[in-house]
Amino acid sequence: MLRSATAAPGLPAATGRRPAGPRPTFYEIRPAVRAVTSEDGAILLDVESGKYFALNAVGARVWCGIGNGRSAEEVLEELEATFDAPRERIRTDVARILAQLEADQLIAARAQRPSDVARGGRGAARGEAEEEGQAATAAVRSIVGSEHRELPAPHVGADLLWFVLGFLTLVYLDLLTRVGRFPALYNAIARARSRARRASPQRLWRITRAVDRAASFYFRQTWCLQRSATCVYLLRRNGFPARLVLGVQVLPFMAHAWAEVDGQVVNDNRDEVGRLAVLDRI
Repeated sequence: MLRSATAAPGLPAATGRRPAGPRPTFYEIRPAVRAVTSEDGAILLDVESGKYFALNAVGARVWCGIGNGRSAEEVLEELEATFDAPRERIRTDVARILAQLEADQLIAARAQRPSDVARGGRGAARGEAEEEGQAATAAVRSIVGSEHRELPAPHVGADLLWFVLGFLTLVYLDLLTRVGRFPALYNAIARARSRARRASPQRLWRITRAVDRAASFYFRQTWCLQRSATCVYLLRRNGFPARLVLGVQVLPFMAHAWAEVDGQVVNDNRDEVGRLAVLDRI
């Protein structure tokens, strides 16, 4: 992410002197970009391309600065006041970072400072969207949040039916991903709505268990994204306000996906995913 690049527009090359009265350059983060930042750096995801990008600690500060509506010159001044490094080096690094972010189409230059409304939520994990369809019942909330999940008793007919549905849904989403890659899968989950249907905890656990079994018998290796997307798709079709969650660890980089219902993890280890920063909830 920090490979060499030309200086960003509006930020003069490192000459040790700032020209008199330069016109400030502002940047707008593209709506399709999700980001998680920490002291160690930042991880960005462009949901329109499915590509991840990594920034070091300096790059993360630049990202946060432009995300808060500061100009390139204001970001530079903040870094000069924070880091004990030659001014020319800081200026060169900032110019390179901005140029690369713009080349990767993660940001776009603007002549004016973006408004608070335009900046709201961009470059960060999206806030909780209002769910359509039927909300989980009190019984479902109780069993999902319980430390001891009471799985339904095995039932040959019901388990076989959910296994077949899980397998077919996995095939559908796998083909969709192979043709349209990550954006197609992302849009398919975003468009799937919860159907108005009575949600029961027994059905929830039958679905999650069936998807796990279908993934284990699948003819290709399945990853957490495919398995969790399949789980969310089936849960929504059966009355549950499920969400597909994308989480990351900045250093060392790791990406993971899991399914949630009413804010509770339903197909993964809650303690493990709790250590990850949420990049997006779909």
